[in-house]
Amino acid sequence: MRSMTKKLIWGFAGAALGQSVAALAQQKPADYPTRPIRIIISVAPGAAADMVARMTSEILQKAWGQHVIVDSRPGGGGTVASGIAARAEPDGYTLYQNGFGL
Repeated sequence: MRSMTKKLIWGFAGAALGQSVAALAQQKPADYPTRPIRIIISVAPGAAADMVARMTSEILQKAWGQHVIVDSRPGGGGTVASGIAARAEPDGYTLYQNGFGL
């Protein structure tokens, strides 16, 4: 992978991580997280957004000491993944990443 591509991917991963942490900081209990976290993405495995989500999950796993699972749910122009995320319990253990425009 070219150096510029790696820098771009790490930049997106950092941005995604920053947004996730900022959103969670508002309601984070002192012992969060106590169980695995799921990142739902709206693209197929191997897409650029999938790689960003997987890199982000590695960073979060190291920072939080919990498993972070990337759940690819392509289809319907993102409506499948967004529907699953919308129905998830609002407890901070399910994150959503739109694969079409971080």
